[in-house]
Amino acid sequence: MRVLVTGFEWFGDLVPFVVRGLEGVASDVSVLITNQDASTRTRAGSIRRIDRIPVIGPSLAGRWRLALAREQELRVNLEFKREYERFQPDVVLSILCWGEPLTRDTLATAKRATRIGWLMDDPFGYENSRLEKLLDVFDCLYSPDEGWSDTIERMIGRRPAWLPCGADPQSHCAVGPAELDRSLADHVVYVGSSCADHPTGEYRRALLESLSDVPLAIFGDEGWRRYGGVVARAYRGGPVSSERANQIYASGAIALNLHHPQFRRGTSLRTFSLCCSGAFQIADWRDGLDRWLTPGVELETFRTPGELHELVDRYLSDAGARARVAAAGRARVLAEHTYRHRLEAMLQARTEGSV
Repeated sequence: MRVLVTGFEWFGDLVPFVVRGLEGVASDVSVLITNQDASTRTRAGSIRRIDRIPVIGPSLAGRWRLALAREQELRVNLEFKREYERFQPDVVLSILCWGEPLTRDTLATAKRATRIGWLMDDPFGYENSRLEKLLDVFDCLYSPDEGWSDTIERMIGRRPAWLPCGADPQSHCAVGPAELDRSLADHVVYVGSSCADHPTGEYRRALLESLSDVPLAIFGDEGWRRYGGVVARAYRGGPVSSERANQIYASGAIALNLHHPQFRRGTSLRTFSLCCSGAFQIADWRDGLDRWLTPGVELETFRTPGELHELVDRYLSDAGARARVAAAGRARVLAEHTYRHRLEAMLQARTEGSV
């Protein structure tokens, strides 16, 4: 089976995780990255500098961003058509993020392949999402969140299969004692975007500030500094690679998982990567999370800042309990929730015609 994988190059390394998950499942794999090339990266840096020019900068930068997006869309769609004809895939697997430049018309040309779409963002949760225009072109559609599926079903008349992301055991793995970051041994650690200037950022900031009286280490973009106070003092730098994130998770006493609010009935890839790294995890509760992992056994969850603080206080002083929960979570993820499991399920459903 030949699989053409399309998707964004982004901080989560999702496309490489999927490609590794296809090893032994697909006979051959080709990859088309849809959001980056060297020229785009260079000009994006120039646009950010122009954006900082007083008065005229934002307007000029906005026009340049629009032109760059149009140019990128033309390039990516042409590259897809060429690669499709060259590679002759049996399956096109599109990892779908906000701002996807592939168009419905382009995907529709892949008539000889089974077209599988795996959503990573809520198609209706972002301005200029573009995902909502692609939904009905896929033969099989998957969503990590059942809340997104309600609207999708009303729009296209069929419901996506519920399938969250997973873990990549090569990147999300136990770390030997010599590789641990000893400076984090007694800390609550958090790795993620500040989402500065977005309501999501205020959600994350408020929860992190509620932990002002415990050792806290935050890794991510420079936007964390802008919040000041507890959050800025806890900031340790970043963004970080997947390898460094794995080391951070394994080194801290508690790894905190704060979902993006777009997740309503489901969970994100971080939930599985944290478990697979051998970390003890506390996650903010989402309906449906217990379908995949057992709270209180394989991870802990909270619904209020008070519950979060209570869990942090309890587990910081009980290394044995942390180790038991972390070991159970890692075992469950390795047994059921790797990218290999996800991709086998997708391709088996395609073969059986059940999706």
